[in-house]
Amino acid sequence: MNIRVSFLYLLLSGAAFTAPPDAAELYRAVQYAYASTTPASYTADVSGDIIDKQIGTIPQNQLTVSRDRVKLTFYFKQGFAPKMILNNVTPFYEGMFSIFLPHLKFLGCFSLAGEYNSYAKFSTRYSIVDIREKGGMYSVKVRDLKEDASAYGVLAIDKTNYLVTGGEFFYDGKLLKRAAITYSNDSRYAFVSRIDFSDNDAKRPVASFIAFSGQVITKLSDEVFK
Repeated sequence: MNIRVSFLYLLLSGAAFTAPPDAAELYRAVQYAYASTTPASYTADVSGDIIDKQIGTIPQNQLTVSRDRVKLTFYFKQGFAPKMILNNVTPFYEGMFSIFLPHLKFLGCFSLAGEYNSYAKFSTRYSIVDIREKGGMYSVKVRDLKEDASAYGVLAIDKTNYLVTGGEFFYDGKLLKRAAITYSNDSRYAFVSRIDFSDNDAKRPVASFIAFSGQVITKLSDEVFK
């Protein structure tokens, strides 16, 4: 992760805020942090207990290889919505993990350098409702405008590098789920390496994770994302 580049930008742009920034200012700082520490395009292998459980539900006759060789690939290109494609299955199941993408995009780590790479685009889908300082973090309340008005998330943003470190998701004032993001220790890029989820259910708490590994920086055609 190129902290020096991000820090220099913050100094030159005046984004090293002495008071909580407004929504547009914070968006620009976070968007720049991701755009400057994310390759133009790359792929990654996706694994995790959530993935394994879902692959286990696919009928045997819908697999083109043995079940242990069914793999999920993540595709990212700046300016586009990310994609997840399941390999070695029939076409019907190739997009079965697309249902996860809205949750991942809400966290910002894939969407702000992706399809919501301008504040105008971001504002068509999301609304920043409140920004507060908590120690070395910004606590940011965000709504997805396509969801119920009582649903919202609170994202934790590191004030030193403007990367999202996690989030809490609420419905009707009740905490439903938490997410914690881990980034790879790379001197140039801030690849997401793992996202841990936990359900706020006292009777039956559930923890799960998604891991991203084997990132390959490669030129991807726009056609991949259509």
